[in-house]
Amino acid sequence: MREDPPRLFCVDLNIGLTLGGFAALMRDPQFEADTSLLAIATPMQFHLVGAGVPIGDLIVPPFDPDELRLRAERILGSAGEAPETGLLRRGELAIDQDRYTVRLGGEVVDLTYKEYELLRFLALNPGKAFTREMLLNQVWGYDYYGGSRTV
Repeated sequence: MREDPPRLFCVDLNIGLTLGGFAALMRDPQFEADTSLLAIATPMQFHLVGAGVPIGDLIVPPFDPDELRLRAERILGSAGEAPETGLLRRGELAIDQDRYTVRLGGEVVDLTYKEYELLRFLALNPGKAFTREMLLNQVWGYDYYGGSRTV
């Protein structure tokens, strides 16, 4: 499994499975940003799908097997084209631009949207220095009316 890691796990929470093992597996740098989860859960089990577990999709039973197949294909990008590869790496930092997730040393980093956008911008421009005004314009946008001390 380490030589050819799976790209998708399908976990049915209705048969007593938990996401603890999956969350631990996702901390393994080999699997980061390359493996997704398709969870099968009832609304009463949504609390079991916790933070730090990258959910590709969630399906509620009862469902048609074709629906499960279509959702898996959507996650895998198997509609004839290769999956998106929006993974940006800078050393131990991995920014998945398709899923808007960040990992540092294999650990998920919880960021606000603006923190994510700022980190992504800086990672896309390594070795460059920016003024506050430049960062405000590039990340917050030209229509930002807050103070320059935000950055």
